[in-house]
Amino acid sequence: MDYEFWRYDLFGQSPDTNPMYADLMPETCDLPASITLNYIDRSLVDPEIHDLFTKPQIAIGLTLFYCNSCGDFPYCYIEGKDEARRVKSIENLQHLYSNFFERYCTAPVIDVGNDQSDGWFGHLCHMLWDIFVLHPGNATPPMIAAAVDVMATALRSSNDQCIVSALHGLGHWVSQVPAARHAIQGWLWSPTSENKAVLEYAKQAKTGYIQ
Repeated sequence: MDYEFWRYDLFGQSPDTNPMYADLMPETCDLPASITLNYIDRSLVDPEIHDLFTKPQIAIGLTLFYCNSCGDFPYCYIEGKDEARRVKSIENLQHLYSNFFERYCTAPVIDVGNDQSDGWFGHLCHMLWDIFVLHPGNATPPMIAAAVDVMATALRSSNDQCIVSALHGLGHWVSQVPAARHAIQGWLWSPTSENKAVLEYAKQAKTGYIQ
């Protein structure tokens, strides 16, 4: 299956589709993990996606990539012998933030975890590091370092939704990964947002007890 057909199958779902019940072709789901990662990485920097598909459709496609309740795509990030390839795809998650979350998750942060204005996009942005399969218990040190770097980079965004997403992920990792706590503390010393809800969430995330 070539990239364009794969892309259309994932991002061309009906806008009112629940990603958990997306109707995908078997060929889309049965590609080798290496090709799947290649296609996911390519889609994260593919400018045509924004012209070909609607915001809800794009949110559905991305949710299929990263929600472990929606299929096997996320497991490509943690399975297989090619650690360097997996690390590269984790590093490429920076494009998920810069090309998608910053562009589409524009609702103001008022009540962290309860804002619903951005639909599936908002849910994916906030819950990414909950619904994704990657966590310190199943990742190698290089994979952990790559993930923390993605989150630390997202903290420097001017988009509050991206900042909260990164804080959420880092907050889940602080008890096992010292670098996660250091990233949050560094942001608190020099925050990129003046939003009181975001600042309070950062303080909460540093404790590891977050929603």
